[in-house]
Amino acid sequence: IFLRQTTVNFNYVQAAILVGLGLQFKTPEELSNELNFPVNQVLAIFNKSMRKIVNFLKTFFEKEIKLSMQLEEEIPNKKQQKANSKTDEMYEKAKNKLSQQIFPS
Repeated sequence: IFLRQTTVNFNYVQAAILVGLGLQFKTPEELSNELNFPVNQVLAIFNKSMRKIVNFLKTFFEKEIKLSMQLEEEIPNKKQQKANSKTDEMYEKAKNKLSQQIFPS
């Protein structure tokens, strides 16, 4: 599902911080030493990256919910159309049978 959606783009610093904190289990202090940034800037960049991810997921789920709601609305309409067409078909058959009984050929 995620593969067909747009992706979240990160710059190299954001990616390095996300990988360092999330996958390598480094502390912000260790990352600030490696990247030569102050600790508060590392945390600010991490915060900005997390907001990007949250906004992406929020948008993704809103689209999915909207799509599923549209599908749920379409299903009863299709069922109603089928029921109407079957009713019309039965009416035509009954009408033909009645006309055959009244006016035999």
